[in-house]
Amino acid sequence: MSPLLTRQPTCGRRRLVAKLMVRAALGAALALAGGVAAAGDVERGDAPAAKAAPAPRTWESKIRVYMPTAEARLYFDGKLTREAGLERLFRAQGLDQNKRYVYWLTAVWMENGREVTHETKISFWGGDDVVVSFRR
Repeated sequence: MSPLLTRQPTCGRRRLVAKLMVRAALGAALALAGGVAAAGDVERGDAPAAKAAPAPRTWESKIRVYMPTAEARLYFDGKLTREAGLERLFRAQGLDQNKRYVYWLTAVWMENGREVTHETKISFWGGDDVVVSFRR
């Protein structure tokens, strides 16, 4: 045999082995960290074939309610809230900016020995802040 056929390329092979070791170490580190495999790496069998579309951006609206008394009860769409105090802040999260939201707010409190009830409807776009006052 000629020397060219039996000669082992040791320098090139070492480089290749070193590159493969680095790739394996990086892949293991990414897998442990929950990261995504780099381009050109072997895909896992349970990985999705196509990239998922980015999640749409959601908005937050703040609803600030001024109550006539700190002990007054406040209902959102007929459901009693747990907050107390003269000023109450609520956050509606995960809203669509192009959608209109409607809530019925009902405040119930005692005044001069009698129960007083006031109801109001609020309507707003996702991302808008709302202020409601039940004070006189």
